Amino acid sequence: MENNSKTGSGGLGIPDQLFTFASFGTLGSCAIIAWIVTSVLFGVFKLPLGPTGLIVAIIVAFVAVLVSPERRFEKYVVAVFNGFLIYLTIIGGTSFTPYVNPKTQEEVSKPGIIKPWIPDNNFVKKTAKQEEALSKVETELDKINTAIAAAPTLSGLQKQDLTDKLKLSKKLILDARINK
Repeated sequence: MENNSKTGSGGLGIPDQLFTFASFGTLGSCAIIAWIVTSVLFGVFKLPLGPTGLIVAIIVAFVAVLVSPERRFEKYVVAVFNGFLIYLTIIGGTSFTPYVNPKTQEEVSKPGIIKPWIPDNNFVKKTAKQEEALSKVETELDKINTAIAAAPTLSGLQKQDLTDKLKLSKKLILDARINK
């Protein structure tokens, strides 16, 4: 078997190529391919990530069997189960650590560049409560602004100063909504 790695001073082999035709059949390569294809389908056609990801993962598992030298019936049966394994790998279903520690779960569930395929219901509820709180604060700020405008004992400069502070508070609320 050919060794396609360079050994550094530490003795660890660094592969010349990360993806090769031979590596296509590995779990890691199949998971990456399925994730990329599903993400593109979601981005272009807005297909739901969960079901689309499962279908793509099973198709990728079948393609892995097609490119392998052995194409027996048993391999195709196992490909279905491998498709589920690929899907579970992509969604993190093979790692339950985040669900043991609530702080870790919250970190994992934060929205970012990569959209989670299966949203965490606890995080969704927490986000909804935060939005509700922001809306209440915003309503109260509007009431205070109206009261300031109608206050006869405040000078124009005092009213302007308070109004500017309220505008800043509203900007902070808008920033909090954008950065959730």
